[in-house]
Amino acid sequence: MITKTVKDYTTIFKIPKNEIEVIDFALCNQPRETIDSYYARQDIKPALICNGGFFNMSDGQTIFNFKDNGKYISQAASYAEGMGVRDKNILEFGEHTNREYTDFISGYPVFVKDGREVITNVGSEINYRARRTILAYDKDNVYLILVDSPGLTFNMVKSLLIGTLKVDYAINLDGGGSTRCLYNGKVDVSSTYNRAVDNVICFYMKPEKVIYRVQVGAFS
Repeated sequence: MITKTVKDYTTIFKIPKNEIEVIDFALCNQPRETIDSYYARQDIKPALICNGGFFNMSDGQTIFNFKDNGKYISQAASYAEGMGVRDKNILEFGEHTNREYTDFISGYPVFVKDGREVITNVGSEINYRARRTILAYDKDNVYLILVDSPGLTFNMVKSLLIGTLKVDYAINLDGGGSTRCLYNGKVDVSSTYNRAVDNVICFYMKPEKVIYRVQVGAFS
C-alpha cells in the first residue's frame, strides 16, 4: 500500500515498510537518461520511480557517494551520510562506509536525524524556494516527497518533516529540473520538467497491495 497525500505543489508518498518488496537505487544509462526512458525499458515495472542523487550537469558524472548492487559508482570523503538499502527492502540512514548496504545514496543537506532538526551551514545559493526531492522515514513508513514550483526553502521543508510528518530521518536529494516521478507509470509532478538524470530510486511493492490517495491540510 502506498498512501499519497497532496497539498498544493507538494506531493507526499507514504509507503508502509512492511509492504515494500524491493528498494532500488539504480544507475541510469550513462551519461544520463530520463526517468521515463529508464521505466520503459524495465521488464518489471516499479510502482514508484523518481530521480535520485546529485550529478555533474556538464558531463552527467555521479558525485558524492553512490552505490548500486554492491558496487561503488562514486566515492567521496565528504557527504558521507545518506540512505542505504539492506536486505533488498530495508531503508536505513547512515554512512556509506557501512558495507552492509547494497545500495547507497548521499544526501545534502541532511534535514532530520534521530527525529531532530539538523542545523547545516548552507549558503543562500541552495537555500531558496526550489523544486526538491526528499527521502525520509519513520518507524513504520518510508516517505518520498516531491516539491513542485514554486518550491520550498529548507526551513519550510523542515517544518513539513518535523512538524507535520514527524519523521525520524530525512535527506535532500537532487531537485530543480531533476524532480520528477512516475506513479504506476504516470507522471505525478509537473510534466514541464523531464531532465535526463544520472540515477533513480525505485520502489517495488509486494503483490496485491492497494494504493490510496488522501488529502491533508496545509503546513507552515
